[in-house]
Amino acid sequence: MPVDLHVELDKTQSRALRRYLGDIRNGTPRVLSRATKRTTDTSRVNFDRAVRQDLPVKKRDVYRRNDRRSPMQVRFVRRGGFITGGRVVVEGRRIPLGRFTARQHTRKGARGGRVPSSVSYRLSKIKGRQRVTKDLFIPNLRSGYQGVFSRVGRSRLPVDEKMGPSVGHVASKRPEVRAWLRDGARSHFEQQVRREATHLVQRARVSRAGGAR
Repeated sequence: MPVDLHVELDKTQSRALRRYLGDIRNGTPRVLSRATKRTTDTSRVNFDRAVRQDLPVKKRDVYRRNDRRSPMQVRFVRRGGFITGGRVVVEGRRIPLGRFTARQHTRKGARGGRVPSSVSYRLSKIKGRQRVTKDLFIPNLRSGYQGVFSRVGRSRLPVDEKMGPSVGHVASKRPEVRAWLRDGARSHFEQQVRREATHLVQRARVSRAGGAR
């Protein structure tokens, strides 16, 4: 389940902003560009913090450099070269189960040796109970890659790699992310619009006062 955040002023708010800014050149687009950028940046930081507080994996395992797409995408709505709205989408691939502190357990085989019996792993830092799943194994690969696999059928091949949750799924379950999506992002965006608009009007007044002298 992806997380999709969209911030943009409605028509009534846009008209009120234009009236407040008056004849300041490109006032509304400049305010919206800065407010949107600040809100999407803050949202991305909040989502990243929430995900990494829950996932017991390293940051490099969440954001793999060789992935074509990052699990967190920031997209902007542009008009006339200015940003008028923005989205933060959190989706991404499922993370391999081998990244979740996976450990191989063995049992005594029919010929006296040790054979794989199950794999234990931990999907959450918060819900810290380990899970144990039978009929999984962690092979010793020459590349050093640690993956958790199961056999498809009775023969040795083919095998199927097991995956953990996706970044979007973890983010959607976090209460702070849901609160930010419900109220926090909109409130932050409107606060940034007021801040940037006030700053722009004050600068215009100072400039006019200086020019009148």
